[in-house]
Amino acid sequence: MSQAIYEFPLNEKVRTYLRLEQLFKQLEQGENASEDWQYINFLGCLFTLLDLSERIDLRNDVLKDIESHEKNLVIWSQHPNIDDDALQFALQKILRLRESLKSNKKVGSELKEDRFLASIRQRFSIPGGTCSFDLPNLHYWLQQPSENKHKDINRWLQELSPIQQAMEITLSFLRERGRFKSVEGEKGFYQGIAEDKNELIRVLSSTNEGHYPMLSGNKYRYAIRFSLFILSACSVFGDVSVKVAPYKVIDADGAFEIRHYERLILVSTNMLDGMDSASAPFYKLFGYISGKNAKTEEIAMTAPVFMDQAGQTTEAMSFVLPEDFSLTTAPSPSD
Repeated sequence: MSQAIYEFPLNEKVRTYLRLEQLFKQLEQGENASEDWQYINFLGCLFTLLDLSERIDLRNDVLKDIESHEKNLVIWSQHPNIDDDALQFALQKILRLRESLKSNKKVGSELKEDRFLASIRQRFSIPGGTCSFDLPNLHYWLQQPSENKHKDINRWLQELSPIQQAMEITLSFLRERGRFKSVEGEKGFYQGIAEDKNELIRVLSSTNEGHYPMLSGNKYRYAIRFSLFILSACSVFGDVSVKVAPYKVIDADGAFEIRHYERLILVSTNMLDGMDSASAPFYKLFGYISGKNAKTEEIAMTAPVFMDQAGQTTEAMSFVLPEDFSLTTAPSPSD
């Protein structure tokens, strides 16, 4: 089964850390850049990172976290089964990072004073604003030898290296603090209480069952709601093979089609029938074709999924039964 990890921060600090982590991963691709568009993407990502880091006191937040990790490592050193060599290596790395951060100015201060970066940064906020007529100095730089450009890139990345390493350590501590455990959400919904000092919720979920998790919460409690992954005409995607009911296209305009379906056998549920989630009708119908019916029979998923609407309100959802079913052979629902 294919799975993915979804991470949800419970405070603004960790939210910023995760966003910066993604930006640093993108920046690292600049070390292998060879085309103009790759260099431009690198610079755009660099400016986004600087914009984000300017909104908070990133240096002091990271320093506090590093000092907290140092204290934890000292406490762990008293544990009889601890790997002392690994602990001392981690402790020395943290101490070096702490001193490096203390000796540095505000994050990215040297980059903000770089004359070349300062001269092009504002134009990057304009959609498509990196053309040669917008930034002739950028295009002059792009025509320089690759070794010169990569030397500049490495110099800029080196300026951000201490903060990147500190965040990697902090996020590593957060991710390794807990272990995954199996929980079951009723009607696509799960609510939990955040443990003491919990700053990050991680959800390990299947990627081939047509749904994904969304989380809301704070440092005290959180709620996870699973939503359908639906694109174009309510199709269900993933690794699941879905049959499509036969139809004829009457008219088409770009991505939109008017279709004529022959007589179909549908199984339906009322959207307003005491359901507390927009996903609940889907799971009720999915349960029916998965064997929750009078014959405990599994039925192949068939597209499309029909939604009956009255004005702005969706009143019912329907699944199509395969062609070999009729009104007499279709099993009755068990719920």
